Amino acid sequence: MHNSNRSGALVQNAIVIIAAGMLWGLVELFGYALPGPLAFYKSLILTGIAMAILLATRRLTLLHGAAILIALIAIAYKSAGSTFYPCMAAAVLALAICFDIGYWIFGNKVQNFYQHLVCNAGIIYVAFIAFSVFETYIVRHPYWADTGLNRIIPYVTFKGSLAIAIATPLTYVVSRLHLNAARLTAPAVWVGGAVTTLCLVCLVFRLA
Repeated sequence: MHNSNRSGALVQNAIVIIAAGMLWGLVELFGYALPGPLAFYKSLILTGIAMAILLATRRLTLLHGAAILIALIAIAYKSAGSTFYPCMAAAVLALAICFDIGYWIFGNKVQNFYQHLVCNAGIIYVAFIAFSVFETYIVRHPYWADTGLNRIIPYVTFKGSLAIAIATPLTYVVSRLHLNAARLTAPAVWVGGAVTTLCLVCLVFRLA
């Protein structure tokens, strides 16, 4: 009986993680085509949506480290539908790693809006710092290396703050849905399967 329950939980977790990774990849794939004024804010909007996806998945799987698996799937999905961009991969992984660390530290203490704001600020600021420092001083991408701190500081303070402002209402709404792995086993599997199918169909149309 215990083995059966364990196998069922494993299948559920796998389906939810795959669905979340593909959904994040789909958002990245089509999000970068945002037109007009939204183009400037696209990375910030994508960060907010990604935080909501990661939080929803964590509530359904309760697995530490799931965010990193989701990020790797998102990178693979985005790369299959377009071109592999190392900068995008680095940004996605930085956010996922910081998310896992953040919720490992905060656990289930993140409930009200203020707590979401504080948690998101810690995750996003650290992720933006890690990404920008990585690109500037390790990869030495010309866009970052040519200006150094003059680009890092406004990126973290201005864009990071905007990303937090977008992410916090989204994650708060997700938390208010009271997602629970035990209570939503069957729906989680069906919804995860439906999302995965939808993402695969979108990818096929994208490649056609």
